[in-house]
Amino acid sequence: MTIPKLELFSPADVLAAMPYLVGFHPADSLVVAGLAGSHVRLTLRWDLPLGSADLGRMVPLLRREAVTRVFVVGYGPGALVTPAVDAATRLLRAEGIRVTDSLRAEGGRYWSYACDSATCCPAEGTPYDTERSPIAAQAVVHGMVALPDRGSLLRSVEWCGGAAMREAALRVMAELEALPEPGEPRADEVAARFVTEGLARVRAAIGLYDTGGRLDDDGAARLGLDLAVIRVRDEAWALIDDRDAHIALWRDLTRRLEPDHVAPAASLLAAAAWHRGECTLAGMALERALAADPGYSMAHLLRQALVHMMSPALLRDRMPTPEELDDEMGPPRAIWLAPLRALLARGLTGGPGPGPVSEGTASAGTGMAAPAGTAKLAGTTSAPAGTTSAGTGTASAPPEMAAPAGTAEPEQRPREGPLRRHPLIERHADEQREPRAAVRRDRRPEPDGDARCRPASGRDSR
Repeated sequence: MTIPKLELFSPADVLAAMPYLVGFHPADSLVVAGLAGSHVRLTLRWDLPLGSADLGRMVPLLRREAVTRVFVVGYGPGALVTPAVDAATRLLRAEGIRVTDSLRAEGGRYWSYACDSATCCPAEGTPYDTERSPIAAQAVVHGMVALPDRGSLLRSVEWCGGAAMREAALRVMAELEALPEPGEPRADEVAARFVTEGLARVRAAIGLYDTGGRLDDDGAARLGLDLAVIRVRDEAWALIDDRDAHIALWRDLTRRLEPDHVAPAASLLAAAAWHRGECTLAGMALERALAADPGYSMAHLLRQALVHMMSPALLRDRMPTPEELDDEMGPPRAIWLAPLRALLARGLTGGPGPGPVSEGTASAGTGMAAPAGTAKLAGTTSAPAGTTSAGTGTASAPPEMAAPAGTAEPEQRPREGPLRRHPLIERHADEQREPRAAVRRDRRPEPDGDARCRPASGRDSR
């Protein structure tokens, strides 16, 4: 899909665009929209009140994204908003970043901190209407969504499975119980057939959702178990592009799969959302993945990307193709089915909490803080802003971030050799070894900052 550039000139334009840039209507929030010329380059959001270190990463990020000017907007009552807007404005001006306007919005009216004229900025505020703005209309036409609040977005990834889906999972698990162990006769042949069929099911499912279809319960349960095999999951990851089908498919499975089986699908939802700049959605999907399997390495890798506010464009040109995955990994072996066999041996625990065995050892970044404010890069989404690491006492990570729709991609790094050093290949090679015992974490993952991490070609969200 092609996401349009959003051109913002006036305070009314900015206020109309903000809900679409972060993915929902902000409340009790500080939002900074960074522009290059008139085009939105990235959007950052923090929960209010701010923590003492919440704004620390903002300036380096704005410089990295070649932002030339910003709008600062606070949502909520003056006593809550004014200290945050003042702090952000002072910091930006001290760093030589032009603040076009600083606004407070509440109850359908806005006030400008930069204007003291009663003629254009009356004491009772200036009315604005996000519904009737040409900016909002443009966003809607191009498929951008502004949900009523952050809770609505969270509910879109919550588990909604039931008895029928559980019965389907049990049926599929029973069909797979006879998988041979490594070293048994024809074990590698069985693994090769399983992987080949799993790859075909991934492609067929993407095609189905691309035409508005939906997997039945047995098909969803089978694909959920296919994804336990890293090569199959990585096929799905490598195929992610701007089509709506990827978010539709992986969101559907994230909601329907048994919690013990959801980590791969939820991680793929996070990858698809991050690819399109919907960092808030990505962060919520990672919470689902890590609640199900606290040691799931793909989720931790993506969490690192959100925490460090990486633009998805940095990886897009370096993602391996399915053919390159085959070249680097070689033919399937029985050991590739080890994570699946572990799931089958465990059975279903019956609850939405932690459960499954990790696909390998926990990756670096386990237990790290989730992004505290969040930011949206052009084409990115955001995680919850202003939060601190749960149970760790550490300072909060970056704001929720969203990348603006249709912005130019950052300069691409050259592809390094024959993918020998590609992070996806290196991780996969490690994961194909016999997995260690599941790595457990007593604490639940920290909430992500609300950031929109949309790639330059994607639309923003948080």
